[in-house]
Amino acid sequence: MVIKMIRVENLWKSYGEKKVLQGIFFEAEKGKISCIIGPNGSGKTTLLKILNLLETPDKGEVYYNNICLTELNDNGKRFYIKKMAMVFQQPVLYNSNVFDNVAIGLRIRGLRKNEVTDQVNDILKTLGLYEYRDKHAYTLSGGEAQRVCLARALVLKPEILLLDEPTSNLDPSNTQIIENVIKEYCREEGPIVILTTHNMFEAKKLAEKVSLLYNGKIIEEGDVKNFFERPKSDITLKFVNGEIIF
Repeated sequence: MVIKMIRVENLWKSYGEKKVLQGIFFEAEKGKISCIIGPNGSGKTTLLKILNLLETPDKGEVYYNNICLTELNDNGKRFYIKKMAMVFQQPVLYNSNVFDNVAIGLRIRGLRKNEVTDQVNDILKTLGLYEYRDKHAYTLSGGEAQRVCLARALVLKPEILLLDEPTSNLDPSNTQIIENVIKEYCREEGPIVILTTHNMFEAKKLAEKVSLLYNGKIIEEGDVKNFFERPKSDITLKFVNGEIIF
């Protein structure tokens, strides 16, 4: 049986003189939550944007099920982008109500009105947002807004779910809701989930595989137990012990 996965090989990305990613090799499998941890500025967001085909690497390839996404033409990339969804650290909402914000992707895909209504209402209920469906998105709290963004992603049932520090700066209640929904979605739908965070407790709770990205390089990776209990790198040891690393 072929295991579905997303894979990057020798990925490099710079902005001007700043080298953001330096020779990244990384894999994430279907049905598992892979977590990329690291301090702010380590390249986590840039890596997710490249996986989502929002950025182009200077060098290297991104593969999904052995298809090289980075070599596709625009039409080919659009086909695979529809299989993905990304939630950013800062919520990005449209100037409309909650229902319309969540429904937009389904409408673009041409679903019938009743299908859109049913699927949006279902995901709003899952994320505790049904009572907010007619509320303007700009009036929401930060945690509520982030839940709307997650709902907008999950309603599409993506094969690849990319989460860029989705609970950063949220209160414990919203954090728990989001973490529980992510775990349940992974269990039920079996997507590839890649989560970035600098929160080690979140990584321990959610992930099956953890990678440390530091100064644009993968320093160490492994299953959760070995990564946190028996780190091989001094940098990893300092990071998991809560020491500041630069």
